[in-house]
Amino acid sequence: MAKNKKKTESKSLTQELFNSKSKIITAGIIAAAVLIIIVVLIVREGSYGKLIIDNNTDIDIEYVKTSFVNSEDIIDEGMQTGAIPAGEKLTSAMEPVNLELTESNLEVAFKLAGHDEMFTDVGFFNQKFYGNIKISFNKTDDPDIITIKIKAANGLFQTSSVYCNEEYEIDLKNSM
Repeated sequence: MAKNKKKTESKSLTQELFNSKSKIITAGIIAAAVLIIIVVLIVREGSYGKLIIDNNTDIDIEYVKTSFVNSEDIIDEGMQTGAIPAGEKLTSAMEPVNLELTESNLEVAFKLAGHDEMFTDVGFFNQKFYGNIKISFNKTDDPDIITIKIKAANGLFQTSSVYCNEEYEIDLKNSM
């Protein structure tokens, strides 16, 4: 009987050892996954500070001008691009803009080839802006209508101090 008891104790010790090894391996895998996620988020956050204009239409864009304005004044002159051919994408670096307590909007003016200049005020900016602005011009099923989507954020998540995510339809017949 003593031999049986030793074998049982030996088996339970071996099972416990394997069980603890699998727990250590599982914990290691979880820790590695968390570390990878943290690195990806750090790299992603560090890639901010860009103006991205995507022309997914059949019309050349002569220019796009951006500036931050509030009800009283132009806060930051922003930037103006050159021509962006149909189907092309432009990416430009942006400097951080201090919009703390200015209650600003992003003004986007643009001129499509063969059309008048158009502009819109979008979003709400009330803190330092160091993020990305993405402006996408897109075709629709109707050849006389395109959409413009404007999105800006300081990071992965929208905040109440910086919010800009709007989309508009542009009737090209009325802009000549």
